[in-house]
Amino acid sequence: TDYRDATNKTLRYRFAMSYVTGAHAFKTGIVNSWAMADYNQFAIQPIRYRLNRGIPNQVIMRVRPYHDLWTLDAEPGIYAQDRWTVDRLTLNVGLRYDYKRSHFPEQTIGDPGNPYGASSFVPVPFVIPKTDQLRWHDITPKMAAAYDLFGDGKTAVKVSLNKYLDGTQVDGIGNPVAGNLVLETTRSWNDTNQNFKPECDLLAPLANGECGPMANPNFGKVSGGAGQWDPRLLRGWGVRGYNWEFSTSVQRQLVPRVSADVGYFRRWYGNLTTTDDRALTPADFDTFSIPAPSDPRLPNGGGYTVGGLRDLKPGSFGRPSDNRITFANEFGRYIRHWNGVDVSVNARVREGVLLQGGLSTGRTSTDNCDLVEQLPELAAATPLGYCHIDTKFLTQVKFLGSYTVPRIDVQVSGSMQSVPGPEVQANFVASTALAAQSLGRPLSGGAPNVTVNIVQPGSMYGERFRATRTATGSSRRGFWLDAR
Repeated sequence: TDYRDATNKTLRYRFAMSYVTGAHAFKTGIVNSWAMADYNQFAIQPIRYRLNRGIPNQVIMRVRPYHDLWTLDAEPGIYAQDRWTVDRLTLNVGLRYDYKRSHFPEQTIGDPGNPYGASSFVPVPFVIPKTDQLRWHDITPKMAAAYDLFGDGKTAVKVSLNKYLDGTQVDGIGNPVAGNLVLETTRSWNDTNQNFKPECDLLAPLANGECGPMANPNFGKVSGGAGQWDPRLLRGWGVRGYNWEFSTSVQRQLVPRVSADVGYFRRWYGNLTTTDDRALTPADFDTFSIPAPSDPRLPNGGGYTVGGLRDLKPGSFGRPSDNRITFANEFGRYIRHWNGVDVSVNARVREGVLLQGGLSTGRTSTDNCDLVEQLPELAAATPLGYCHIDTKFLTQVKFLGSYTVPRIDVQVSGSMQSVPGPEVQANFVASTALAAQSLGRPLSGGAPNVTVNIVQPGSMYGERFRATRTATGSSRRGFWLDAR
């Protein structure tokens, strides 16, 4: 288990002014913040072991502890927005400019003065100098309109289009620690004497004793190939991750005190990133398949073939990485969309009585087939057929009602909901002998097995979760009774 001793400091300020007339409601303002983060990442044990049915087969080695420092120098945002009403039409428009500047202070890896000790996998400490990080400029628009369709105040048609910036934790983007130091690697382990101790020199990158070679021989060393960031991701206009959201809906008063709302929503993402190991090409991989076991819990009872798996050729295993993090569209199309529909009904049938209910359904679509064709190292143990995913429509149904008893001011309420169960994965541990039937050789690096999800993501879900709740109480009288 990893632990983090963290110190965070943040300073924010904001200023805004408004101007309201009969037809306009205008507002403008500025916000800004400064922050720093001091992380000490450590673990009780920097080594992990993987076992299959109680038999050791892999050692996971990690550089722990290590110190990570980050400073947000400035994050100003300047915005202007206006609500304009013209007859039956109401328009909301806004524009915002965001700037973000940050850096990483000088930091020492393998510092013997670290309160959690020096890392046993960094025998010689080294200093990473101060590194500039982000220089982001972004302009984001927001637009919405509502129209009283018949002029009677009973039917409203609404539409909106908004852009949102990625809320990624920016202390990880362009991090020189991750970019200069290989923090983790694996090696196979054949516990020949069954004493559950890897009897080998873990610092030696080549196979020795009970251990196979390191998957990355630069582990614990300064290596530019650990994860170099494309400078285009760190500086410029409009390079930050974002998503657009479009929505349209119709709200209608059915009868007095009862209304219905039907809406459609679509969200799509841009400036997606990927990692390209420039030390590898598709020619460095062999393709193979495995048979799924027969099991009534699997689609059609199992027994099908799971293909499109890839394994590094033995001659390419252990080659030092040369990772470059860049825009995914450099390698073709990469899409991530979400489409959904909401239906709801609200009723205030009489004073003190409120009824609400509805459903929300939607699905996610992703396609990274171009990427995994050119960069098979991204998902070597993931079937190629999983590169295009359309999940099932996941539907939530919720109802609630409440009644406030007059005179005594006591509220009685109840609710019920039905939501989808968790996504089901079927991770099958395929032995090297099973893989060799199609691969024509054992798995590279002496790996005894490979774990494969033999169910397409987004296709199977657990039993729906259903819940009811009742409550009685009064805030004025200071009591509540809740039952679930």
